[in-house]
This record gives sequence, C-alpha cells and structure tokens, in this order.
Amino acid sequence: MTTAPPACPRCRVPVQPDWDWCHSCGFDPDGLRAPDDAAAVRLPGSAAPPPRPPAPPDLLAPPPRRELPPSDEGHPVGTLVKVLAVVVVAVVAVGAVGYLVMRNSDEKSTPTATPAFSAGLTAFFSTTRAGASPVVLPEDLPGCVQQKLTVGEVADISGLQRPADADRLADQTGIDVYRAVRDCDLAGAAEVLTAQEDFFSKLGVADLAQQQCVMEHFISGIAALPDSTTGSMDIPTRRALESSFKGCVPFAEAFASTLHVSNGIPTDAATCIADRLGDVITWSDLFNDGSPPIKAKIEAAIRQAVPACR
Repeated sequence: MTTAPPACPRCRVPVQPDWDWCHSCGFDPDGLRAPDDAAAVRLPGSAAPPPRPPAPPDLLAPPPRRELPPSDEGHPVGTLVKVLAVVVVAVVAVGAVGYLVMRNSDEKSTPTATPAFSAGLTAFFSTTRAGASPVVLPEDLPGCVQQKLTVGEVADISGLQRPADADRLADQTGIDVYRAVRDCDLAGAAEVLTAQEDFFSKLGVADLAQQQCVMEHFISGIAALPDSTTGSMDIPTRRALESSFKGCVPFAEAFASTLHVSNGIPTDAATCIADRLGDVITWSDLFNDGSPPIKAKIEAAIRQAVPACR
C-alpha cells in the first residue's frame, strides 16, 4: 500500500522529500529558506505582476553627450593639407585684391595728355624721311611725359606741327623730353624710334633686338646730358648714337653686313675683311664716312685687306 506524500498546508501542493520549504508558494514555517531562494513564487493560476511604469524624465539631468567625429590628431598629413589649402586660398584672394587695387591705382594715377600735346609729341618723334611710317606713341606715354615737363615746355611741345618744328626747341626742352620718356616708357619709345630711323640698314644692323638696344641706350644717353648743354644738339646726339652702337652691336658683325649689302662682297670675304679691320676702323668712322678723309681711310683699309681674304 502506497502512502501519499505530505502536502503544503497553504497551497496543498505535494511536498517533495528534498524540500525544506514549499517551492510552490514559498511557505517556510521553520525559516529554512536561504536568502538566495527568496525569489517570488507564483501560485498556480495566479496572474503575472503588472509591468513597472517608466521612470519620469529627470529635467535637471545634463543633455546627452553627442559623439564627435573622429579628429585628425592621428593624421598629421591630413591636418597639414587642410592648413595649406586655407593658406593658399587666402594668399590667392589677397593677391587678387592687391592686383585690382594696384591696377585701379595705376589707371587713376596715369594722367591724360591734352590733344595738342599728344600731337606735338608725335611730331617731336617723327622724321622727315620719305616713306617713314606714321608715329604711333604708346597710349600712356604722352600723359606721363606732359606731367613731368614744365608749363613752358608743355606749351613748346604743344606748338609743334611738323617734325621740322622741333629744330627750334631749346636744347634743355629736348633733353627734358628724353628724360621724361626714359622714366615713363623707355622700351615703348625705343620701339617707336626704331621704326622711324633708316640708318640701321646703312650700318648693317638687321637684328631687331640690337636695334631696340641701340635706341634704348640712345634715349638714355640724351637724357644723361647735363642741363648746361647749349647750342646745336648735333654733336651730342651723334656721340650718344655712336656709344649706343658700340654697346649693343659687335662692330665686325655690322661692318661685314655692310660690306656684303652695300659693296656686294661675298659673306665669307666680308667677314674676313671686317675681322682684319676691327682695330683700324671704328663706329665713329662709320658715322662720319660722308667726309672725304674718313671715306678715303675706309676704302684704303678695305683694299689692303681684300687680297688676304679672297
């Protein structure tokens, strides 16, 4: 005959042999249940406990911390590139602004010449040579030159109607004009004079760079004349021109070209003669070859050099 196990007096659940307290309802009359076994036990058929309501928000709590994007601390190259990019943009911006400011300043600082002065300065640089091209001065040159001359000199230049009128100008006025031209636009004025003169072909100078060099030196030479220069400018002008050729054009090269073009001597023979006469004939002789003594000297020197250069 089998005996039924004892039941819990509270919930009437059969008590197992190894239970010291009711594992069904937690009934523990002897206090044998350990603290770790204090979890609530649910009676059969009882409802689950209601969920705990959410805690109200803490209005005094600090706002949640935002996660920052990763920094470039560990990437010095990336940081450097960014810094350089900012610097380059800043430099370009400053440079562009500076250029615009300087350009506007230059435009405002360049005065406009009166029509009469522009016409007179054009006549001053023109030549009476037949077939010469009309003088076209650089756009800003007349205004700059007019600003540098005295009131009387401006009036004298404004009164010029034709190239021959410049012969009546005072030497000091002519020198001051060349000084102003040198300071305003030396290269531009030299280009104008180069196109007006015809002595380059006569002296065997066909290279444009050499012609420009001669004219720039010539303008500077006239501008360097002392204020005390009086009388005719023919001698100072010739000397300034001779000095310019001497400083810009090798004599033997130009003389060989002259012998070839003017005298019909073959290029090789002309070069040989010019090299042999380098210590006998000078630039001064070529500028004065119209005088009988100089002309005879040149012809005699050529005759002596020809036999050795055939």
